[in-house]
Amino acid sequence: MPAEIDATNAGTARERMLAVLARDPVTLIVDMTPTQFCDSAGVRAILHAHQAATARQAELRLVIPAHAVRRAFTVTGLDQIIGLYPSLGASLAAGRPPAGPGTGHTGTPATAPGPEPPG
Repeated sequence: MPAEIDATNAGTARERMLAVLARDPVTLIVDMTPTQFCDSAGVRAILHAHQAATARQAELRLVIPAHAVRRAFTVTGLDQIIGLYPSLGASLAAGRPPAGPGTGHTGTPATAPGPEPPG
């Protein structure tokens, strides 16, 4: 993502995210590390991408190290529905989304319990 996401380029950002989602990923990680400013048009573009990801049974994650940009998502409450991560490494370390009924994901959670020991 660019250094600033505002009304002048939010549409382009949204289209880039939707183009990646068209390839049916399980998870889309949006790296906003260079982003230092994101206005309401940018937040709406990301919300639109989140809605498109949800419709495709995919997960959208945002990498946002800049406090001011992160605040735009916490103030609006979007941090409650979109995963925010301080670094790309933290986002990748979160692993694959767990499989669930109706999610379409076939991955197994990394912490899935094994069989009970005989006893």
